[in-house]
Amino acid sequence: MGDVNGDGKKDLFVGGAKGQPCAIYINEGNGQFSEKKIPVFLDHADVESVRAIFADLDHDGDLDLYIVSGGNEGNFHDHIYWNDGKGNFSYTPGVLPATASSGEPWWPSTWMGMATWIFSGRTSQHRPYPSAPRSYLFENTNGVFRDITPDFLQHIGMVNTALVADVNRDASMT
Repeated sequence: MGDVNGDGKKDLFVGGAKGQPCAIYINEGNGQFSEKKIPVFLDHADVESVRAIFADLDHDGDLDLYIVSGGNEGNFHDHIYWNDGKGNFSYTPGVLPATASSGEPWWPSTWMGMATWIFSGRTSQHRPYPSAPRSYLFENTNGVFRDITPDFLQHIGMVNTALVADVNRDASMT
């Protein structure tokens, strides 16, 4: 949930299974939601959405959408959708390195409300199953993410949960 159109009310994202596009529902108030048609979601209906989060990924003050892909079908490329501040989302290829395994847990690190990096732990890969997949750590530089995963973190096994903590107590998660 997150306020995608800037009206102060939390809107709802619903992920889709393979062949079923994702959807965003705008909070109309009094418990009423209406579906906001996002045409680009139809372009990625072949990808199963297993986790999503709203975060300011391009540092422009609105909530963008990061979707982690998963399932058993072999199409595991995660997607970032950019919000124009009014709840209209677009997709730009190439801002996120390709992911090659089924995702599940992940965590965005924020500084002043903006995502600075994303950890994407992975649960499985299409073949050979059940070998451990590669996990990812992406650094965000002006809305373009690059893979900075250290060797020790790439093959940590099947990640079913993740937690970020301020272990050095410097008030940041970076």
